[in-house]
Amino acid sequence: MVSVDPDGNLQLRGSGNVRILINGKPSAVISGDIATALKQLPGDQIKSVEVITSPSAKYDGEGSAGIINIVLKENNLQGVNGNVGLALGTRNSNGNFTLNARKGKLGVTAGVNAFAFYSPGDQEVDRIDRDVRTVVNGQSVLTTGRLYQRNDGTGMGGGGQGRVGLEY
Repeated sequence: MVSVDPDGNLQLRGSGNVRILINGKPSAVISGDIATALKQLPGDQIKSVEVITSPSAKYDGEGSAGIINIVLKENNLQGVNGNVGLALGTRNSNGNFTLNARKGKLGVTAGVNAFAFYSPGDQEVDRIDRDVRTVVNGQSVLTTGRLYQRNDGTGMGGGGQGRVGLEY
């Protein structure tokens, strides 16, 4: 029912026209590039994922394939706690940091997430053309040639997001 294509784009029942909600509400972070925003959401902060395939009229045709509501965990612990995550690879890396503080009914949370990718590439072509017969100005010309070509390229990029929350 829910799938992710090779580019990280979310689909519901084969359609990319999906509305994403966080705790039942639209999120400015999710409204842009959904795939990137979801990559930045730490998995350990997700309580559940609700899939709504027949949304009510309240959503007025947005997300015609359906709605995915991501319910985040609530922090009811008193005091301060945090979470740090880091993943390093030869082509992709990501990290996240979350800090929560709660005293009585007041809760404050802050988090930052980032990712980077590196994609090196090179290509080498060595072609030898032997006895190629061409006609130039009415005369037959026999040529032998060699083509050597080398290309190097690197793709790099990344992104991140931060969030701050207040509960009372």
